[in-house]
Amino acid sequence: MAVAAVFLGLALVPALALLGQGRAAVLWLAVGILALSMVRLQRPNGSWIAARGRGFDVAFGVALAIIIFLLAPYANLPAMQ
Repeated sequence: MAVAAVFLGLALVPALALLGQGRAAVLWLAVGILALSMVRLQRPNGSWIAARGRGFDVAFGVALAIIIFLLAPYANLPAMQ
């Protein structure tokens, strides 16, 4: 169930970009990264998203999400025609 939710959430990013909603796609990507970081925070033994130590994974994910949120206004993804 969780894998399906992650798949649908990640599939929404290119779908939004193809529909001309570039900024929404970038914001959704940042929300997804932040959600995966919170999952990592709750799973002390690691999971399929674990790369290094728990603290590093969470800090890196949160920092990446913040950077993407801050750069989202500059997203200029052209719509497919």
